[in-house]
Amino acid sequence: ASCSKPTLKGRETPCHISAQQLDAKSLSMILSQSQPTRPDPNALNANGHTPMTVAFIKGRAPGGSRHPSSLNMCVASLQAWGGSLHVSYSPHPIFTLSSAWCYDELDIVFPLSDCKFPVIGNGIEGY
Repeated sequence: ASCSKPTLKGRETPCHISAQQLDAKSLSMILSQSQPTRPDPNALNANGHTPMTVAFIKGRAPGGSRHPSSLNMCVASLQAWGGSLHVSYSPHPIFTLSSAWCYDELDIVFPLSDCKFPVIGNGIEGY
């Protein structure tokens, strides 16, 4: 079986599915495979999201809860294999996490994003 083959619905690769489950161990195992081809840690699904973006937007631990330490391990696994935060469509992970008051996850995503805090715009600092 190919670790790079996407699903027909949503074009989710095994990396996307593992990222959504915040399963860092499976992510590392999948990304370490080289036969028949090495999986792309930046493959885009049908929504234009990389596995890292999926982890931030939809990642949940078993039971459906958010789990910042599992998210951090997934992000580290993806980064180790060249994964990056690529946002080509809405919603941006920072918007999603801040809307849900997920401050621990925001600490993980801010260093990876082009967005910086405090936001400076319209001549008003901090807004």
